[in-house]
Amino acid sequence: MQQELNLPNIKMMIDYYQMRSMNEVPEILWTARKQIVHSISPIPTARATTRSGPKTGRKQGIHPLLSLVKKIDYRGGISIEANDTYEESAAATLAFLRKELT
Repeated sequence: MQQELNLPNIKMMIDYYQMRSMNEVPEILWTARKQIVHSISPIPTARATTRSGPKTGRKQGIHPLLSLVKKIDYRGGISIEANDTYEESAAATLAFLRKELT
């Protein structure tokens, strides 16, 4: 829809949890790379099965997504939408994302 309307103020958000639940492939980021912008929740990286913040990437299927985020040189915000608490996962999730995206 964003491409069809082609309006300068209409951009895209990517929701990893919803992508996984709809069996979308991460490669869609490459197609949408010029339209993805920072917003409230551009690339939530919650684990698709438990909605907890990513800590290792194992069994999460998040590596292809993060590889594409890095490849398209995305510089917007990344939100974590998860059911676990800040205390439970913030430090491990931040360390994981820094390792994967630098």
